[in-house]
Amino acid sequence: MGGGPGVPTLYIRTLRRAAELVGGEEELARQLKVSRNHLTLWIRGAVSPPGDVFLGAAEIVNEHELQRLA
Repeated sequence: MGGGPGVPTLYIRTLRRAAELVGGEEELARQLKVSRNHLTLWIRGAVSPPGDVFLGAAEIVNEHELQRLA
């Protein structure tokens, strides 16, 4: 499940979880305003996502967790 050289597993797991929460990679790409091709590379761990993309995915996951706890 790890990524390529230097790609933190946390990035990959966060992107995968965010995609799961919003209904798939296509929807996550739309919400993050990135191409599906780029998202696929990031989710596979081929390259690291830009910081703002990772933070956007983390925010989606965080919001879900906060709603679940409320």
